[in-house]
Amino acid sequence: MSEIIFFIFIFIMIAIFINIKKQKSKKQNQKNRYIKNRYIKNKPNYEKINLCNKISNDKPKKLTYKERIEKGKKFEIFIGKRLEKKGYKVDYNGERKGKKDDGIDLVAYMRNITLLVQCKNWKADGRKIKHNHLKEFLGNCEVYIEKNNQNKENKIVKVFCTSNYILDKSAEKFIEENKKIIRHEVIEFY
Repeated sequence: MSEIIFFIFIFIMIAIFINIKKQKSKKQNQKNRYIKNRYIKNKPNYEKINLCNKISNDKPKKLTYKERIEKGKKFEIFIGKRLEKKGYKVDYNGERKGKKDDGIDLVAYMRNITLLVQCKNWKADGRKIKHNHLKEFLGNCEVYIEKNNQNKENKIVKVFCTSNYILDKSAEKFIEENKKIIRHEVIEFY
């Protein structure tokens, strides 16, 4: 009889231990989700688009230079097509000119609005957007406006578009301080 009680006791202890592990794991997942989504909660412009309907937890493989360029072009085209669906006329500046795009990947026009868009699809690269990337983009926008004699009556919106949330702290601060000058859009892309 004491052996049965002992086994029941052990069984109950194992069940309690497993339950505690599950609760800790659930709390950790909630914490990870909160950290991952903390920017999303504050920014209504976040859209999640999963083209492949799959999410992989595998470590991304190191991409070659050519693969990174191809991945970037696909992201630019994806963003351009989305803008066209919203009614913009899109100039695929990065696709047309390659490295000579002057830092402006897409130029989109609608009525009196001009969007100057820089696209970064760096998810697999593990790189982060820093404030100097944003400053460079703003400088490129000013040069583009000067070179192309943009209509001063048009409202020019500078959009830095990334495929996931890859801003470092300095970039977060820069965007927060300059939100009237630059918009950051996150449109997830696989």
